[in-house]
Amino acid sequence: MPPPAAVAFARLPAYIHREQYVRPCNRPKSFVMSDTRLKPRPGVKVERPKLHKVILINDDFTPREFVVTVLKAVFSMSEDQAHRVMITAHQRGVCVVAVFTKDVAETKATMAMDAAKAAGFPLLFTTEPEE
Repeated sequence: MPPPAAVAFARLPAYIHREQYVRPCNRPKSFVMSDTRLKPRPGVKVERPKLHKVILINDDFTPREFVVTVLKAVFSMSEDQAHRVMITAHQRGVCVVAVFTKDVAETKATMAMDAAKAAGFPLLFTTEPEE
């Protein structure tokens, strides 16, 4: 007669391999980890990360259609949102595109400028801390 483990593996569906099978825990319910309470550490306070604005700076050389394309691709904007941001930057000279944590804001601004540079346009995005 085969050992009990071999019988259990024989009953498993074909798409489950032996390495993926985990035997059920035979511990009593009183030993379950969810009953454990952790003591909070005194004096440790979690602070929200500082937010940074991504700012689009208008220039006279980058086509409007390209700006809209970059805003849609990098910042996941709809056609209408991207068009409004582009028009605002065109009329006022600058426009806040979005607000992110510092690392995300810098990454997105860099991605947008890299796309413009690859296409040969001087499109400029900056980041600054939100007040």
